[in-house]
Amino acid sequence: MTAEGQHRRHRGVAAPRLLPLHWRRAAAAACILPAGLASGCAGNGGFSTAALPSLPKIALPEAPPPIVGTPTEVYARIGRGAMACWFGANGFLKSTHIYDATAEPAHKGGQAEIVIREREVAAQSPRGLKAFRIQITPAGDDKTNVVAENLKLPAETATRMKKSVAAWSIGNQGCDPDAFKGAWAPETPETADRQQKTTQRKARVVKRKP
Repeated sequence: MTAEGQHRRHRGVAAPRLLPLHWRRAAAAACILPAGLASGCAGNGGFSTAALPSLPKIALPEAPPPIVGTPTEVYARIGRGAMACWFGANGFLKSTHIYDATAEPAHKGGQAEIVIREREVAAQSPRGLKAFRIQITPAGDDKTNVVAENLKLPAETATRMKKSVAAWSIGNQGCDPDAFKGAWAPETPETADRQQKTTQRKARVVKRKP
């Protein structure tokens, strides 16, 4: 015992008790922090968490709400739009890709998948690698989840296709994702007559060629 401790003992004052050596080393190591956190160390060798900064709250993106309609109905909407716009007479994927789809019967849930594959011209089978995928799954009574995923298409093309899928899935119709009117434009008699005259005129031009 030190002289100071003996003096305090004689005066009736208890000497302060020191923490075990391994505790004091741990407290000292915990206080080796950046300057902004150094104030969290108490003067007696302890550590206070009061000075620790609070972590920012990270807001996760919300999933899109389920689509009204059974998976079978939604599959039919999207498939009709894809075949008319992507693989129709003027479809931009008609000559380079293949439409490949599978769907369960409605009584089994109706889960479906539409895959746009690259067209392999030289291969024995034209079914090439997957370029774009649409997954259609049930989400409760008369509700459906639709997820469109780009695998190999250019980003700009895939973005427009995803817009189309989102519009078709809720019942909108048309080939321009930025100008959907909510329904396919019906062919009027005037439009049909004009198209027929144009076709006949082109046929006459072809016949005149030697």
